[in-house]
Amino acid sequence: MELDHSYHDFKFFSKRHIVGDLKKYIGQLNHRLEVEWTSGGFEKRSQLCSDISAGVKDTYERLKDLVENVAGLENYAEILMEDEKRRLFLGQNIEKEVPDGLQNQLDTIDAMLVSLSTKIAVMDRINDEQSKSEVYEKSVQDAICACLDALLVLAESFMEAQLFGLVTELHRSSMAHLYFHIQLRTDFVLSQAITIAATAIVDTVYRGWPIFDGGIFNSHFKTSLIGEAGDLLLTISSFLSAYGDERGMAEDAWEAWRQLESRVLFSLVRAPSQVCRTCVPLVSGQRTQINVNHEATLAQSFGGVTFETAINQEGAERMLAYSNRYMVEPSARDAVMELVSSEPSRKNLAIFEWAMTSCELMGGEAVICCKSGKDRTGMAVTLEQGRLLRETCGLNSAQVLLIFDLCYLYLVYLHFGCPSTAKFL
Repeated sequence: MELDHSYHDFKFFSKRHIVGDLKKYIGQLNHRLEVEWTSGGFEKRSQLCSDISAGVKDTYERLKDLVENVAGLENYAEILMEDEKRRLFLGQNIEKEVPDGLQNQLDTIDAMLVSLSTKIAVMDRINDEQSKSEVYEKSVQDAICACLDALLVLAESFMEAQLFGLVTELHRSSMAHLYFHIQLRTDFVLSQAITIAATAIVDTVYRGWPIFDGGIFNSHFKTSLIGEAGDLLLTISSFLSAYGDERGMAEDAWEAWRQLESRVLFSLVRAPSQVCRTCVPLVSGQRTQINVNHEATLAQSFGGVTFETAINQEGAERMLAYSNRYMVEPSARDAVMELVSSEPSRKNLAIFEWAMTSCELMGGEAVICCKSGKDRTGMAVTLEQGRLLRETCGLNSAQVLLIFDLCYLYLVYLHFGCPSTAKFL
């Protein structure tokens, strides 16, 4: 899309969320000024002015950065301002949302902050003269209120100009339909990714969170009472296809897991007691890996596998980076190195095996999924069952192939109720 990156879904709404939080903070500063101004003496009021002034300056700097990082925002604000003037001239009763240009508002607030700093500095030096102190206290209070009002107007102007900018950018042929189609599609796949990640986190909490003692991985983390909780390694194996209407599934999955890292933060809060039943999960590090089927990308329709290769290669490198952070078991490191050095395309099922083995040895959570939740999920579950049986029971290659067939026919298909195997019911 020929849409400036400032107006893309995540960046657009994340900036509006930040401005919304800043408006709440401005209200909190104003409430604090009203409540605490008469509840103490001169020293307390002086400290209150300094604290609120610091908050005002911080809010100004953050709003200034937001204004400068949105393309064409000043022009959109000027258009809105001129339109409001025109409507007022015609006698229409409207509420002015953008009373002045954004740059003019920034310059005005900058001058107001200089004046406020000067008044606070003078106020700190006249404590000895009661008559003057009352005058300057009133002056400082009025200056703070004026700054807060100006910041609130700037925040409102930003949101109005940003929204108008989005509407203007989308006012092109087919642009609006494409934008909202992508937004709805992203919301749908992101909700699936969050559900999978949250389920994996809860499962890890019940099993016991991995502990690293002095940078050394402790595989018996359930009984460890010391050490530092490590980040959760989350390995995602998506068995996808892209036939007919299912094209774009790999792109959807990749976008969902990338956005999960930038949009979602999980946290773990220590329970107040051992009998507490309220659990609020918390995770501060995300490590993802997505393995894909060779047929699972739009690029395959044109004979290319670059996209799936990039997905698997980045996932392998992230797993290697995770293993390098801690002194993991040699077998886990070997599996990771094999994963990184392998050819990450052309239906290389060894990637799946190495990824699952590495995840298991490093105490991570492995997730197997596909879009439909039927055939390809059943195939992936069968492969994982065969791998676990081979490693725990010492089966040879011929026995493993037999296990694959039996699991696929009698366990997986019966579970999903596939009509083609109804004779086994």
